[in-house]
Amino acid sequence: AIFGTLTVCAGSVTILSDSSATGVSWTSSNTLAATVAATGHVTGVAFGTAIITYKALPGNCIATAIVTVNSVPVMTPITGPTSIAEGSPAILTEATGGGIWSSSNTSKITLSGSTGSPITATAVALSGSSVISYVVTNGAGCSATATLTIASTSPPPPHTTGVTGITKGEDVLLYPNPTNGSINIRADVAGAFYLYSLDGKTLGVYKVSEGIWGVTLPNELAPGIYMGRYVGEDGNVTLFKIMKE
Repeated sequence: AIFGTLTVCAGSVTILSDSSATGVSWTSSNTLAATVAATGHVTGVAFGTAIITYKALPGNCIATAIVTVNSVPVMTPITGPTSIAEGSPAILTEATGGGIWSSSNTSKITLSGSTGSPITATAVALSGSSVISYVVTNGAGCSATATLTIASTSPPPPHTTGVTGITKGEDVLLYPNPTNGSINIRADVAGAFYLYSLDGKTLGVYKVSEGIWGVTLPNELAPGIYMGRYVGEDGNVTLFKIMKE
């Protein structure tokens, strides 16, 4: 008989064996579902089943076993900034429900919890980074992971330097500008940040808390010049010209 675990997740390996010392081959009846190596290592390819056959001499005797391949969860990329200023938070989201969050380096980036989406990541120290992982496991015991590496960077400069806009006495700082897709907003009053194309089309709306907040611009945003508008909860408005590299 063939021995071993007869279920496997797509993308994973299960090891089968046979006590016969005269084996000549391992084959799979459905290589779209599972492949098998000469060592009996079966790799799950996609959801389905495959008959795994072990052939032995003399007489080309065979033993068979049915291997079931289970699907892994379908993940989406983690949405969030790739850098956060020390002491500031940023929102991370992942559309697949039921996952577990973790930070590989909590001395640099901490998380507000381990479950749920969105979740808040906070930079707690300089000169380092952490790999943020979101792991989802389905009912068949198969897991998939989405990751995002976040660097902890220097805190923003004083309000009087950098790219600032002042309207009705409110001081708001946006940096870096130009940006490669992630920006930080520092504001004295919580509010909302609106991103517009030059023809006035709204491209994104982001809720911003008081202090420093990380914002990730849309992934499909082409290089060019855009307009930003920060509306504080006190009614003050600050306008920005933003350059996407």
